[in-house]
Amino acid sequence: MDEAKLDIQEVAHHRNGVAGECFYLVRFQNDGANMLATYFPEYDRDGNLGVQGSMTIAVICLDSLPAIEFGENSYRGDHFARQIAEAVIEYEAGADDRLAALAAEYRANAEARQEG
Repeated sequence: MDEAKLDIQEVAHHRNGVAGECFYLVRFQNDGANMLATYFPEYDRDGNLGVQGSMTIAVICLDSLPAIEFGENSYRGDHFARQIAEAVIEYEAGADDRLAALAAEYRANAEARQEG
């Protein structure tokens, strides 16, 4: 199968509870359809996110909800896995910048509260 070019819209990191497994949600468009991937990443021996190897990924079409029956809203995650993993790697590469922006916003809010 030829790989379609995905239009990545948003990436978010999640974890269910304190001890939950970390995962990513990736919202994207494929052939005009709004899709959502749940991606449980694999890491190499150095702790880096990998693009190769086995990946646990589930993909649904948001436009088809509330249908969740098998065959009605089922997609092969492996057809999207490489591009989803690359989007997550790019997202993680910007983590320090996002953290710095959040810290600056927190400081600005704290100073505004002290002045007010």
